[in-house]
Amino acid sequence: MNKLDKLIQDKLEGRRFKAVEIDMKTNFIKYNEQIYEHNGKKSVLNLEEKTTAYLIDKLVNELNYDLKSIELEFPCPVGGSTKLEDKRIDVIVKDTKNKDILFFIEVKPFKEYDNKKEWSIENQLFILANNIQSNQDINIRYLVYYTCELMGNDVVDKLIIIDHQKYKNYKMWINGGRKSISDILPPKGEKPHIFPFVKKGRNDLRREISVENTKKLKEELHNKLWGSGAVNDNEIFATLVNLILAKIHDENDTEDYKEYRFQIFSTESNGEEKEESPKEYLIALNEQIS
Repeated sequence: MNKLDKLIQDKLEGRRFKAVEIDMKTNFIKYNEQIYEHNGKKSVLNLEEKTTAYLIDKLVNELNYDLKSIELEFPCPVGGSTKLEDKRIDVIVKDTKNKDILFFIEVKPFKEYDNKKEWSIENQLFILANNIQSNQDINIRYLVYYTCELMGNDVVDKLIIIDHQKYKNYKMWINGGRKSISDILPPKGEKPHIFPFVKKGRNDLRREISVENTKKLKEELHNKLWGSGAVNDNEIFATLVNLILAKIHDENDTEDYKEYRFQIFSTESNGEEKEESPKEYLIALNEQIS
């Protein structure tokens, strides 16, 4: 049993209320009877089911969602087809106030998450969600692409939450900058939004990072800084040094339980969350550095 598996099993075994039970040694899984399983009762624990089990436990025991609002392997027939084997979404969370779907969730094991991200978001989230809305008159509020990963001695979420009311299809989402409105699943009754990083708070900075994430961040940083080819290397280097110095200063100078200043903040206006513009953030960053 690897470290991630052991941490997931220990967490689930330690729960007083059992939303799901697993045994990593025998690859056994059993969901609470109140959770509806559209594709029959699961009993075999595979890689994806381990991630799903962790998610379901979190939804119920940490975020307070009702068992009866959660459904697994929700059928998504396309074009009237009755062959549903490859047309199911892993998890849905229903809005208890109406028949709408609050979260439409595709789950992937951590090792598959990045490689399958674009295809899954387009074909398993947008296409299936739009088909359901058209054919079944069910409103779907948020699309979620989810996994969990090992971070030091803890298991943490890694996810994308897409506002399906704002981005009706994959192309709109791409053109809108691939926005994820949060990297944290909200508790029941709250809307997903960008939670600011708070020193020693619920959403503090991660102190450890995996090799995979380090490589991905390196690629993203390279693409952001050198992508356009319009800026010379010396200017990029000077900017990068300033960013690192500002980050170190912010982490050292911020008081406990206060928001870090070296981050992009967002505000809500007319029910829509809006991030600081690059110009607004640059002004704040220069004030911090000077």
